[in-house]
Amino acid sequence: MKARQDTHVDKKKILFNFSSYAFGNVLSIGAGLVSFPLFTRVLTVSEYGLLSLLNTALMLLTCLSKGGIQNSINRFWKSEEDNAELVATSYSGVIVCFSIVLLLTLPGFYWGWYGAEYNKFSLSVIAACYFTALFEIIRSVGNNIAIIEKKALLYSSLNIVHKYLRIILPFLGIMYFSSRMLGIATGFMIASLVTMLAVINKREFKVSFKYNRKLIISLLIFSFPLMLNELVNYVLNYCDRLFLAFYLDAAAVGMYSAAYNLSNNVEVVLITSMNMTTAPLLLDCFNRRGFDEMKYLLRRCLGWYCLLGSGIIALVVSIGPDLLVLLASSKYRAAGPVMLPVLLGVFLYGLYGMATSTLFFCNKTKIILALCTVATIINLFANWYLVPRLGIIGAAYATLLSFLFLGVTGMWLAYSDSFSELSKALLRLLPAIIMLYLLYLISMPGLILSIVIKSIVGTIVWVSVSFLLFSEVRSGVSGITAHLYNKLKSL
Repeated sequence: MKARQDTHVDKKKILFNFSSYAFGNVLSIGAGLVSFPLFTRVLTVSEYGLLSLLNTALMLLTCLSKGGIQNSINRFWKSEEDNAELVATSYSGVIVCFSIVLLLTLPGFYWGWYGAEYNKFSLSVIAACYFTALFEIIRSVGNNIAIIEKKALLYSSLNIVHKYLRIILPFLGIMYFSSRMLGIATGFMIASLVTMLAVINKREFKVSFKYNRKLIISLLIFSFPLMLNELVNYVLNYCDRLFLAFYLDAAAVGMYSAAYNLSNNVEVVLITSMNMTTAPLLLDCFNRRGFDEMKYLLRRCLGWYCLLGSGIIALVVSIGPDLLVLLASSKYRAAGPVMLPVLLGVFLYGLYGMATSTLFFCNKTKIILALCTVATIINLFANWYLVPRLGIIGAAYATLLSFLFLGVTGMWLAYSDSFSELSKALLRLLPAIIMLYLLYLISMPGLILSIVIKSIVGTIVWVSVSFLLFSEVRSGVSGITAHLYNKLKSL
């Protein structure tokens, strides 16, 4: 086996890709921070709940229609070969999957809404959802190819446009249509259409319906467990809204969704940026140097995730309830306690998502499916038991329990043969724990002042403790300081 120091990592390329993804995702969060107060204030709490249920239906359609094929591209992609046939076959496959899903689910979607409160989901709204799902699955294939080819800037640019169009156009739809739900659904559809056309307009994303029969069978065999896994993940992440709608009402869905959606912005900038940065690196390491070197690199990535991710989560936990009231208004104040368990779940799910690379690259997708299925069963049972008794906080605890199972399992997959490395990774949580404890001791009058003071103090505490405890942080800070000094000196 080659020595570990032979493993070459282009740090500048990593930094550029992560910066591109993170910058794009920060702009996406900016979109979320614009849309969040816009929709929570324009819509009533019940209408915001209906919007959440509309998104839930749309995500289910998209999940089923992709068939997991967009993820199987990662496994069949050859780094130094022409992949045109794979691209064409993937586009063909997702469109065929969409056609099957359309035939199987349309009656259920039309007749399956819960009672009179949800009768605003007319046939026109459902039709707009199906068209949006079609455009989204085609876009998802192009996006995945951009990620594999490390075209971070292209991916981020198109997704920023997509995010902002999904704010502007639905809001215009609310103003134009007498039915607010139809206006929102139409806005979603047009936004997906525009960005899909931008993706397939690129030469490398050109759609062709010629395909290799053997290849498409291989793709479907590999992707079917991934599709089931994605479906299970959908249930894992969104079934709580359905339980709230069934046991309570649309207002409860709206209250819970407001806290959950604000927390979800952390997932966008943290987990999405980290996964998009590490996935091509882990794939390249696996193809060139094998499983052992890939696992070594994965542990390094997980260590940094524990350090950076826990700091971000701890800061948002401390300021989240104030931020929720500031952005969404005081009518959502009761949803503040939901953010703590949801954000902890976000962090644990990020650990699991990275750690499953040990299974993904060995074609053990059935194990991934089995783990998510167990977590989903935990979530369903917990929601069934807790939501009628505790309301929206019960849904949050149910989510946390299922993600706790996945997070612990993920860490075991990555560190089962080296508990000393596991202890080092867990030690990286200490700066965030210290920061969170100190921030809970701070009480400030006024929402804005509290958010600003806690953010500044929390950042200073986290950086200081990290600098004192970890040599990598000290060397990184020294390197950045030296670089800035040389730049200033050359002016």
